[in-house]
Amino acid sequence: MASVSCIIIYTLLLVSSSSSSLESEREREALVRTGWWGNQIPFDAPNKQQHCSWSGIGCSEEGRVVSIICEYSIVDELGKLNFSSFPYLETLDLSYCGLNGSIPYQIGMLSKLNYLSFRGNYLTGELPFSFGNLTQLKTLDLSSNYLTIGNELEKLNFSSFPYLETLGLSYCT
Repeated sequence: MASVSCIIIYTLLLVSSSSSSLESEREREALVRTGWWGNQIPFDAPNKQQHCSWSGIGCSEEGRVVSIICEYSIVDELGKLNFSSFPYLETLDLSYCGLNGSIPYQIGMLSKLNYLSFRGNYLTGELPFSFGNLTQLKTLDLSSNYLTIGNELEKLNFSSFPYLETLGLSYCT
């Protein structure tokens, strides 16, 4: 009977590991699809967690992306980043990257996010309603963009952000 339970536990570990590996691969593919990391990234690389060593990408021990930090100018649309592919993301710092477009509503899927900065880009439009789902935020910096913030702040319930310590909204409309 002990060998049967060992086999079941081993099988569960394999399924769990396989699931984590698939999720990590999904994150890698989402990063590659943005085109932000250039053509130095091979699509068929043997190490499926190689994205954890890319400039600006931080991963957990399990190989899940927990931070994305812009370290160079991207000059592209923010909407190219598939936010729903990063359920473990805690830090998203895309400051001064030359990003344009609006903030996609999928940003609200980043429920573990505690640091968000889009400072110094060319983002336009209003904050999506889903912004209210970012309840773990400690830092939010949207300064120096072309976002319409005034009316949107009235819609957000700041009691939904119990951990918010830093709020940057300067030079927005």
